[in-house]
Amino acid sequence: MSIVNVFLWPERAIVQVDTEGHCPIFGVIEVSKMVPLVHANAILACRGNGGLLSLLYSGLGRVPCDFDSLVELIPEVTPPMVVHYQQQARDAGLTEEQMTEIRATDQIILVGWSETAGRMQGWRFERWGEETKFKTYPIDPWCIAPAADFDASLPMPHGDDDLKRIAKRQTAWHREQLPGKAIGGRALCAEITRGGMTIRELCDLVP
Repeated sequence: MSIVNVFLWPERAIVQVDTEGHCPIFGVIEVSKMVPLVHANAILACRGNGGLLSLLYSGLGRVPCDFDSLVELIPEVTPPMVVHYQQQARDAGLTEEQMTEIRATDQIILVGWSETAGRMQGWRFERWGEETKFKTYPIDPWCIAPAADFDASLPMPHGDDDLKRIAKRQTAWHREQLPGKAIGGRALCAEITRGGMTIRELCDLVP
């Protein structure tokens, strides 16, 4: 399952993802696991089914709201989107085994500047199994997934070298524990400040 890492400081935030995806039709491909909501100066990322990220990006990209409004809006709009993309998967002829994997879990990550809090914030929205409603969890000061063999003493990264080490360690752990599942490709990094964001490539996550 995908890498999505978040690190928060009062004036900036980092979101880190990988790019490897598995498609029933095309096999192993590169996909976008985070997207910018530029009008809200926020990053939206996803673990689980990429179809949900596409639906959220299409819908939220046209909603006139700020970061704090998005925090309230996402749990409201996601349940019907989950039903929609799961029905699309069934209509496409996915096997019951594939449908079980699609239904397993979805995690949405939102990171950006909160005018209400006066600092950077991150939120995780998560659902499991047959449930379509998402629970909301704050991120402070960091959240990494998969957790791999890290513990709560993980220090905040001081630069790109630290970010690369974390992503490579996650990839190696995941491939050992869950061989054949989607993780790897390239490590990408989004850095958000109150005034904007940049997205760049960090490194290859080679087997």
